[in-house]
Amino acid sequence: MLNKKKFQLLKSFIDSDFLFLNKKLKKSNRYLDQSIKLEGGSVSYLNSIETLKSVKQFLRVLQFLYSKDKKTIHIVLKNRQFIKIAEIFFNKKDLGFYYSIKDSVNVQNSEVEDQLLILFDHLNNNSLLLKKLFDKNIFLMNKINTKIEKSNWGSYKVYNEVDDFKKFLFFLVLIELIFNKK
Repeated sequence: MLNKKKFQLLKSFIDSDFLFLNKKLKKSNRYLDQSIKLEGGSVSYLNSIETLKSVKQFLRVLQFLYSKDKKTIHIVLKNRQFIKIAEIFFNKKDLGFYYSIKDSVNVQNSEVEDQLLILFDHLNNNSLLLKKLFDKNIFLMNKINTKIEKSNWGSYKVYNEVDDFKKFLFFLVLIELIFNKK
């Protein structure tokens, strides 16, 4: 049974275009609910329960990080415009954590143990990268993209497109809502 807050989050997913993707997906994908062919393209509709579960995992990781004294969030984006938007968004707020926003996975060494790496549309699944991340005390990783991966290397995943501005902004606002408890 869904409680009231979970139901409201699910209802907002359904009411918005968060569950729609502008590309055709394979029918064997567990995140896919339905695909519709339209003139000049196709639209896929994501399974709302699977999407809700993955976003809840993302929220739980953020809540875990919120409870720690020293915390760092590394955000990796390909889109340079989104990098600028995220920098402006976080510069105007005092959320109580250190952040870095880059276009590559090369993060600096840190003594802080509570770090989260959020990969927007980056697919870097190799064991050497994973070892480097572990050496830099990064044990929490969340990927947000539509790529199907054979090995997730212990990371959490939100299956969605982040090249859509509204969806990218949604994730920034989620981070801000968790850390802005004033």
